[in-house]
Amino acid sequence: MLVDTSTSTGPTPPRQGPGKTAPRLYTDILTYNPYNSGINILSSFPPEYGPDAQKLYLRSGHSHRFILKPSQSTPRSYPLEAGATHIIAAVCQDCRKHVEISLRYADSTEIASTCPTNQNSLHHFRYDPVRSGPFIDKIRKEETSGETDVRCFDCTNQGCKTSVTVTFKARRITDHFRTLLTDPKVLWNRNKQALENYPELFTDPGAAGEGGSGAGKPVARAVPTPAMVLKTMKTVIGGVTARKERRNIPRHNTRFLTQLGDECHEMMAILGFAIEEDGFVPPVLPAEPGNGIPLQDEMAKVLDDWDVELAILTAQNDIDTGSFQPPRADADLKNLLGASNYQTSSRRVKIDLSLLEHPMYASLGAQSDFSDALLFWSYRRQKECDPVNAPFYFDCISDLANGRESEELQLQVVTLRSQGEYSKTDVRNAYRELGITANFTDEAFIIGSYQARLTDAPRQEVPLKEALMTIGKSLRNENIINVSKRITMDIQQAYTKLGLGAGSDVDADFVSSIFQFQLNENPNDANNLWTALRVIADHRKNHKLQTMCDAYDQGLELMDYDTALIRLGVNGQMSDDTIVTYYEAKLNQNNRTTLKSALKVIADKRQSRPLEHYIKTGSTLLFTDGMADWPVGLENTGNTCYLNSLLQYYFTIKPLRDVILDFDNHEEDEVSEELLQRKQVGGRKVTTSEIERAKKLTHCLKRLFREMMTSKQTYVRPERDVSELALNSLNHDASARKRSVAFEDERPTGFIGPMLPPGTVFEDEEPLPFSMDIDEKPPRLRVVNVDDQASDITLVGDNQEPPAYEDQGYIVVEGQPGATAPDGDVKGKGKLVETDGPTILAPTPKSGRGISSLDMMSIDDDSTVPLLQREGEDENMDDAPPVPPAPAVSEKDGMRVLPPMPDRPPPIPPRPKEKSVAVASSAVSAPQSFEFGRQQDVTECIENVMFQLEAALKGEGTEPDGEQLDIIKTLFYGKTRQTLEFSSPVETRDKEERFANLMIDVGDVGRDIYTAMDGHFDASVVELEGKLARRYLSITALPSILQIQIQRVQFNRATKSSYKSNAPLAFGERIFLDRYMASGEDGDKGLMQRREQSWKWKAELERLEKRKGELEVDVEGVKLSEALEATKGYLDEINNILGEEGDEELVVVPSGLLVELEDHKERIAGELRYINERIKEVQGNLNQQFTDLRKYGYRIHSIFIHRGSVNYGHYWIYIYDFDNKIWRNYNDTTVSKAVDEEEIFRGKTKDGAPDGGPYFLVYVRDDRIDWMQALCRDLGEGRKSEGLAVNNGGGVPEEGGDGGG
Repeated sequence: MLVDTSTSTGPTPPRQGPGKTAPRLYTDILTYNPYNSGINILSSFPPEYGPDAQKLYLRSGHSHRFILKPSQSTPRSYPLEAGATHIIAAVCQDCRKHVEISLRYADSTEIASTCPTNQNSLHHFRYDPVRSGPFIDKIRKEETSGETDVRCFDCTNQGCKTSVTVTFKARRITDHFRTLLTDPKVLWNRNKQALENYPELFTDPGAAGEGGSGAGKPVARAVPTPAMVLKTMKTVIGGVTARKERRNIPRHNTRFLTQLGDECHEMMAILGFAIEEDGFVPPVLPAEPGNGIPLQDEMAKVLDDWDVELAILTAQNDIDTGSFQPPRADADLKNLLGASNYQTSSRRVKIDLSLLEHPMYASLGAQSDFSDALLFWSYRRQKECDPVNAPFYFDCISDLANGRESEELQLQVVTLRSQGEYSKTDVRNAYRELGITANFTDEAFIIGSYQARLTDAPRQEVPLKEALMTIGKSLRNENIINVSKRITMDIQQAYTKLGLGAGSDVDADFVSSIFQFQLNENPNDANNLWTALRVIADHRKNHKLQTMCDAYDQGLELMDYDTALIRLGVNGQMSDDTIVTYYEAKLNQNNRTTLKSALKVIADKRQSRPLEHYIKTGSTLLFTDGMADWPVGLENTGNTCYLNSLLQYYFTIKPLRDVILDFDNHEEDEVSEELLQRKQVGGRKVTTSEIERAKKLTHCLKRLFREMMTSKQTYVRPERDVSELALNSLNHDASARKRSVAFEDERPTGFIGPMLPPGTVFEDEEPLPFSMDIDEKPPRLRVVNVDDQASDITLVGDNQEPPAYEDQGYIVVEGQPGATAPDGDVKGKGKLVETDGPTILAPTPKSGRGISSLDMMSIDDDSTVPLLQREGEDENMDDAPPVPPAPAVSEKDGMRVLPPMPDRPPPIPPRPKEKSVAVASSAVSAPQSFEFGRQQDVTECIENVMFQLEAALKGEGTEPDGEQLDIIKTLFYGKTRQTLEFSSPVETRDKEERFANLMIDVGDVGRDIYTAMDGHFDASVVELEGKLARRYLSITALPSILQIQIQRVQFNRATKSSYKSNAPLAFGERIFLDRYMASGEDGDKGLMQRREQSWKWKAELERLEKRKGELEVDVEGVKLSEALEATKGYLDEINNILGEEGDEELVVVPSGLLVELEDHKERIAGELRYINERIKEVQGNLNQQFTDLRKYGYRIHSIFIHRGSVNYGHYWIYIYDFDNKIWRNYNDTTVSKAVDEEEIFRGKTKDGAPDGGPYFLVYVRDDRIDWMQALCRDLGEGRKSEGLAVNNGGGVPEEGGDGGG
């Protein structure tokens, strides 16, 4: 049973009740019939979905076809002005019912707060029963001409002071009047009576009558048609509304007598005519108001209504109906209500008003064509307006999410359920779990039933507690909720919990004292301690202890978040200012302490600075006037949490923020051929389209950053263009592709900004195992009709593992070698290379393109293949041999020798999903629109934004290779030197490369950050041109801001699918890069020797770990040492049995074999002891190898967190404020103070969820800390904070400071 709170009259201010969006109100108006006896679709609570819903939810039987009444309507411009009223009057062309929609803005309306706003894109109207009325009497069978039905609505959205009045009027021409005007039989009789009663009026004076009399001959008169009568009536009304000379209608006018007659006197009276003895005197109408003002005089409105109804009836009865072309009112009604433009579902749902819509849409005040985001917004608004029926609304959004098969809505539902949301279905199931009749409310009986069930089935404790909790929440009963939270324990366990032992000799005062001590020492265990005290109090029947427990159960001393919400009569989805409204409405002298405690609990849980400020000062300033000492959040405009995190991070970098805010003075010049020839970003020339697009994005960022500084709201909404431009690169553009393909036929070193291969086709297939998405699958890419050269950059095929290091053409440390076929080939394309060391697999060279002819450093000018290029792989892998286990990693001269790269290219990050579009080798179609809801990879987004910023900014110089120098290079870029050492020192090759971020791998078991970074810089042995070379990286130029991506997407070879690794990464507030620095010109032999030694230790560790694994191998649950022991025991037993039988002919196990087994077991144990000790020693040496090198230090600044799986999830970011020395959690619209280091540095959430973890780290060089400024707010009137938080009347003092008034 639903509670209709919209018409409740209890003392529950502010008024609660369901509402409906503007499009839903418009739809309901179209199908409203005030005479229906069923549920009133304009004002009644929608029916709960069930078998009888269709019968209850009666509509008008047709969709009104409203035509406009211009003289009673406001002209089609509806300006948003305080105190303005706009009216649309219309009449249905089918049933002739009239409707008047009046929309009024209050005198105190603030335009910025009036819908649509960033937070509320539509009005959300709630019915007001107090102001509504009069209503049509449905009991009376006969309708009355023009009777009215008035329904009033107010917008519920915060700050919007818009009201709507919907007035339905019965048709003016009732069935009785219509019969008098159009019934052929009535018209025939009327004409006959006129001829009989007034023969003298129907004779021809010039003709003699019968018998030659002089009375004249009667003239035959045709019977009037309905169309003639209706037109005559229009003429009568037209004579009045023309407001010209008043002319009476003679009673004995022949046209009047034959077409209207005495039967129509009632109609004439209704139209305002005075009936006198000799005729009808028309009414006097005031002058028309003019200037677009609708008719004000009631009689003028009546005449206008009659006129339009007569026109409708005339069109229905006249042979010529083409002349009736009335203006439709649909567009005017939608525009007035704000229901014309809203986000619709991509499913292209067309609403058929002749069919019954699923009532759950109406229950949410929504439309079936709403987009998923708009439908969820409708749910939240409905729940906030009507918290009493929140479980019913949760049922609605859950069922609609499943019915629409919407992953976005299903994710929202799962998230809400994890936060404690419950539905009516859950409540029914909870009652069923406890064996109680649904909706039973007796507290004692419910708790007793729970305890009885728990006694009978103690193993069902968890589901029984969940059921009791759900019932308690639905009844808003704190005692039931508290009972559900108690841990079940007996008296002995209760005493033990308090540390009292048996406790029988302890008095109540001592129990109370010990309890208070335990409570202070263990506040996180409060629920269990209170449960123990309750068990002891009830066992002893001690009044003092029971009183303490009762007070706690009532929430008077301590309460949790759920209890606090119940105390205030609010729900967790309500905004802070709404909660304060409820708090002030409920506050009185008797409950002040309890309600304030509840408000404090909510403020602490939400970490809400406006609530904290209100509790301390009683001021609501922060709700309306903004916070000058706290950053604002960013609204998620469609699964853009990753982009919001990135924008918050960029905003805190002061040099970058300053350049963007002053972009007008840093903007690239007008595009010219000279500019295009010299401007090189990411290793390639930039196109005109890319520059213009980049400028547009940067201007958007400028406006966004300015709003983030000046907004008085707690969060702002980025423009749609920000998301679209940041996530969609223009590398699909034909000219960009042409330039990038033509640029030395390679992907140059340091390339940023996506580069697609020629001949690319988007295909909607399985996702690449790379980025972590929420909803949409990224497009697959394949190459069609391309040559061997083009195929070198083909993407990996379905379900192939991504290479560990994507920027190199060979496998490096921590890499995953390619699989070998039985004949030694890598996927059928390899060959065996004979070397002095272990066999190395290498790809088969191609003429002019092979590895053997490849100059890895691109030193030779005629080199056609870049250092990082890989060979292509056949797209069709159906006939490929099965993948055997990867070859073991061998060791040579203290270094690991790895097989060469897998014979397949690396994946690139997936791009926003496009339709299947064929792409020629010289052109790629640019995306036409951006799809919201696609969760992008953070690093992909960073690359795209950095590329566009550089494209938009003027260069500050150029590097020797032509690369543009700018603020992006200054902030984010460093340089590494790649060294290849061959057996001959003269062959050693070096190459310097730029880098903007480091990619590190955590694997499946986790590691610390130095171990992970070692995988990027350490030495490995690779095969090149048939020779072995040692390759390692060193840093030659440090970046000011070090960006580290944590590769969490791993590949499962067994299932051939990607998954997200939640392995931990240990990292601290500071790191030092000294160990990775390059040797100077004079040769830093000491550092290089340290690195060499560490590499040898790591190779030794690898050998030790491998040998340890061999010795501890587990075969069918038995280790090798245990197998030897069991074998020896078995053979001993055989000897014992045979010895007892005394048969010398039987073979006896040789004693030497038993001794050998024992010795072998001891040798294994000894070797394992040595290995473990050596591993500990070597690991200790590695840990201490570089600890004294602390010259090049970095401090942690930002931590991007991803929670979810490889296919969906949520991003947020922690940013450290160096000026105020605090961490903040930026989670879309919410910016809160973060205090839990486990949550910050380990990604562990309060609910202990294991799927969250650091995904991207940002460190800042010690001498660049002053570049980072997390706080930058300017609210005017001196309320400004840059760096240090300054409380200028709008903020809350820090802890320990003066609290103020």
